[in-house]
Amino acid sequence: MEIVPSEATLGASIYGVNLRQLDDRTGKRIIEAWHEYGVLAFPEQHLDDEAHITFSRCFGRLERLLTTAIEGTKPEIFRVANVRPDGTLDSAGGPYDTLNRGNQQ
Repeated sequence: MEIVPSEATLGASIYGVNLRQLDDRTGKRIIEAWHEYGVLAFPEQHLDDEAHITFSRCFGRLERLLTTAIEGTKPEIFRVANVRPDGTLDSAGGPYDTLNRGNQQ
């Protein structure tokens, strides 16, 4: 595993790791890097929802949405974008836009 610090104020990219198959030692090194750099990027990782949820649990207990009406069937996954999975944009003033504006406050 290679940890490459960012040229920005914080952050690092981590290469040479498969987030789908973490052993305890690698998981510990990732947590240590998170504590040191604050923000981590994992280029070239292609995780489905289940793998993303499993990896995210390395960092602690996950919050869950109270409703799946907004996001779908995985309450641990929250889309932070104005682009829907089908590529369309959320409409200004629509329900999702209103929710995101409320979260900004």
